Amino acid sequence: MTHSNRSKTRTSFILSCSIAVSCFAQPECDLKRNADGIKVFTCKTENEKFKSLRAEFVLENTTLKELKDFLWDVTQYETWQYNMLEAEKVSSSGADEMVYRSVVDAPWPVQNRELVVKIKVINDITVTRIVVHSIPYDKPPPDDVIRVPLFDASWKIIHEGNTLKVTYSLRIDPGGSVPAWLANIALAEGPYISFKKLKAHLVK
Repeated sequence: MTHSNRSKTRTSFILSCSIAVSCFAQPECDLKRNADGIKVFTCKTENEKFKSLRAEFVLENTTLKELKDFLWDVTQYETWQYNMLEAEKVSSSGADEMVYRSVVDAPWPVQNRELVVKIKVINDITVTRIVVHSIPYDKPPPDDVIRVPLFDASWKIIHEGNTLKVTYSLRIDPGGSVPAWLANIALAEGPYISFKKLKAHLVK
């Protein structure tokens, strides 16, 4: 075997190993809901007691601007986001970044949860990402509400004309004393209902 062939073989082997490692490194996910054009998966996460979430759906006859404007209308969150009790914009930085606060109704006996997050648009030619993550906030939550310490979400949006292919990912730690089994059971239901309502609002 020539030196050139040996190099090609070595490169192919390394590439194959890298692909294999990448495949095995993917989290183990279970399909929990598949209805109304919405797929919701829950995924095991290493060294974390709460599962992560991935949802996939398509928005027909919807532009990226329409979706973005809808997501930026915090006053409408109670009409489509699951168990949302209240929501308010805290601040904004230009047209593509803002901070908002919301309170979610949690089932008894769990206390309601407060979210304070920053949402930001990252644009590319064919793919847009909307990232949402929890941030520190000086004002304390109400006495009967627990602030969520970790909320890390991402909307990956592939736009093809007036069709948007959305992949939504979420990692969350609700804080307080929420049993992992209870949080993991509820994890798939909330996003499914929210995205079903979002589609009803947006798809013409």
